[in-house]
Amino acid sequence: MAQPQSIYANLNRVGVKAVNVAPKDDLADYPASIRRIGALVGKTAQANALASQWQNAVKQLPATGKRYLFSYDGRMVAGKNTAADELIRRAGGINAAANIDGLKPMAREAWLAVKPDIIIIADHQSKAIGGVNGFIKRPEVAATPAGKRRKVYLWPANDMFRYGLDTPQVLQRLHGLAK
Repeated sequence: MAQPQSIYANLNRVGVKAVNVAPKDDLADYPASIRRIGALVGKTAQANALASQWQNAVKQLPATGKRYLFSYDGRMVAGKNTAADELIRRAGGINAAANIDGLKPMAREAWLAVKPDIIIIADHQSKAIGGVNGFIKRPEVAATPAGKRRKVYLWPANDMFRYGLDTPQVLQRLHGLAK
């Protein structure tokens, strides 16, 4: 995930072996990344088993009808063509920001218009947004279904915006928030 892509060639040129095992941030490609790492460290059989187990665990969960909004900082939201969008859909939810492409700021008025049932913000931004209690007091949040029901959560950014070994558990947690 290191950027820019040229960093791999530059590191290799100075004698540091660097391999981009995940050139595409895609759920379907993640098991291949696990297998590639296994091959690089001489643990092919273990990596194949882990990749298969992971792949079986990220199956589509039943639809919840709930609208999720993932925000990095209470302003930037994850729209379509993001890992967050795939996670929301895979967990049975609807991405409230699906009309946005990528990770972009959303105007205050738009927070009202997208009507999220559940809002999740990167936990390292807690102080900046005034914690959950401070964030819920914002007028554009307080008037949403999520604000009214206090369905605003702080999660690690890696759980929201990237795929990882814990993605199956993240999907289960997301699905569970719909109850």
